[in-house]
Amino acid sequence: MFFVCVVKMMPISTLNTTNMINNPIFISKAPVELRYFFKVRETPVLFTDPQNHQLMCYYKDRKVIVNLSTNNGISIVRDNFLLVEHKDAYELGVAIFERLFGVTPQVHKEFLNQNTTDYVVDLISEDTTFILDGNGFQYASIRRNDSYNFLAEPPYTRRDFNATNSLVGAPWIVPKFKDKYRPFIRVSNYLRDNNSLHIELGFYRDRCTNGMLLGQRSKSIFKQSYFVSHFEIIKRNAFEYFENHNQKMYESMERLWKLLSMPVSRENMRLIAFDIYGEELRKKGIEEREYLQHLITDLVNAYTDEIGENMNAALNVATDLSKRLETGRGNQSNLQRRSSMWMQRVTSRSFRIEKYLYDIQDVEESVMNAKSQKEEEFIDDEF
Repeated sequence: MFFVCVVKMMPISTLNTTNMINNPIFISKAPVELRYFFKVRETPVLFTDPQNHQLMCYYKDRKVIVNLSTNNGISIVRDNFLLVEHKDAYELGVAIFERLFGVTPQVHKEFLNQNTTDYVVDLISEDTTFILDGNGFQYASIRRNDSYNFLAEPPYTRRDFNATNSLVGAPWIVPKFKDKYRPFIRVSNYLRDNNSLHIELGFYRDRCTNGMLLGQRSKSIFKQSYFVSHFEIIKRNAFEYFENHNQKMYESMERLWKLLSMPVSRENMRLIAFDIYGEELRKKGIEEREYLQHLITDLVNAYTDEIGENMNAALNVATDLSKRLETGRGNQSNLQRRSSMWMQRVTSRSFRIEKYLYDIQDVEESVMNAKSQKEEEFIDDEF
């Protein structure tokens, strides 16, 4: 079965960049969607004996996962595949959030695919915030329970950089700049083969919901195979992983602050967006690509006015653009990790911004002149 997604193009004259970046994050007060949770059962894979149609045979080393709310088989997996119900994965994510931040999270986004095998949830709390300004950053949390809180322990409640490194008054940052980021946990659970359980950390910008997953290189993503004997193994491994890497969010905040210290012109911000998401843009048709090109211009102007002419604003242009490029939940995670990878690259000690800007000077022209996938498929068909 094929699904066609029709993208309705908004005329450029109707774009409202104020609304684009002034869209505060929504945190649901409602209970988690119980319709996403259901009991499952394992049954053997059976087939009719080709020599005797009255006889049913078992397919070795395979089993069917049945959704008991619909009584439908939803996938066939290997016999040693451990079924992790979506409710159990959700509750594990909640427990880890509580352990890291000392508060019980709410649901920001929740997704279940049509076949009910794939469940994704973003967990967030209005009581956990990183505040970023020209002097450094601060973690602010209102503790709601007595669970041990890794992040709120001294000396991590405030991290200022010394006066010689202060960015207050820097001409490439807007006066009195202050930004808020909310940490979140994304849990991805699968009732099918060839996937792993994912629990990963990220940030949502409070004002506009620009999202960024910290990614594999930051050691903030936990992956667990389903080929284990019981769920307690997964729980133990997850808690140990985040206990060993719980300070990685601070490293990412330091990188966000470092981006503020790197001036970059509006024109080069455009090129950075094309550099980060050029691969996705090349897949679009010419009409949609031109629309997104105009959108990048508007985003650059909006974020420069709000943050300044610096690499932090460039990152926000890219993460805002990524929301327009999403085609599914898996695609969304990959796009959000791409921004994080770029941030780690440009804040590394070996990075040289002059060389980087020289290397990407032709990227916009290259992307806009590239043939779309449909054009390439048409050429292949012709020959």
